[in-house]
Amino acid sequence: MLRILGPKGHLIVRSATAARVKAILPALKRRFGKVRVINLNPLSKRDKIVHWAKWGVSFEPSIHYSEAVDRDDWLNKRPGLLPLTTDCSGFATACYKWAGAPDPNGLDYKTLGYTGTMLTHMGQVSRPKPGDLVVYGPGTGHHVGIVIEGGEDPLTVSHGQERGPIYIRVSEERKYQPPGVRYLRSLL
Repeated sequence: MLRILGPKGHLIVRSATAARVKAILPALKRRFGKVRVINLNPLSKRDKIVHWAKWGVSFEPSIHYSEAVDRDDWLNKRPGLLPLTTDCSGFATACYKWAGAPDPNGLDYKTLGYTGTMLTHMGQVSRPKPGDLVVYGPGTGHHVGIVIEGGEDPLTVSHGQERGPIYIRVSEERKYQPPGVRYLRSLL
């Protein structure tokens, strides 16, 4: 839902759908001059994490996989700058950083962590929500993905090889990973 304010911040329309605002906006601009449209339902940090994960899938040809030392070069660059080269935990961390969420590694984005730092820093949950992480494998983990749809068999975005990021269900990813699945949630 959207709200429309007049030139001096006076309320013109309390609540309207995007379609309704699109229909009436030209008339309101003619009548009041400058008007301001405010989103009453801004995206949550979870929504933004999911947005960046999906963005990764849409730009898959420009996102490359590497576990090399320079996989954290994106840390101090503007969000979404391509090409991007990183590993699974780097991609998950990028989505969190670009969404304005807390560092899933607990390192304040000063350096890049790995699945083990995520496991140490984030709490485990049994029912994942969009924006949570899924870690595969025992111990410090072998691979991490981002949950974009919850449910019995969550849909994730995974960046575990050069062909990625991709959409993949947890049940399918498990076929390629060591045993063990843990879902992680930060304080979102």
